[in-house]
Amino acid sequence: MAVNLGEMSIEMSHDFNRLVTMLPEEIELPFDNVVLDISVKTDGTPEQIDALKYELEKCCPVAKVSRTAGMTITENWTAH
Repeated sequence: MAVNLGEMSIEMSHDFNRLVTMLPEEIELPFDNVVLDISVKTDGTPEQIDALKYELEKCCPVAKVSRTAGMTITENWTAH
């Protein structure tokens, strides 16, 4: 799969449990839900972009650790 990727931007929003900053008790998951809005310039077809998203989800170490810890990560991709 040869897909050219150009300029990419990622904006993140999240639900943060502010009790973490007050230290009343241990909080297992300070970030419950993470939303990533990903915009990328590409010449890839929609099918190629879907394959790329699938491969990134399988191989991205940060996403794997976060999901394994219990975070919900939602990715919103825009290819142009």
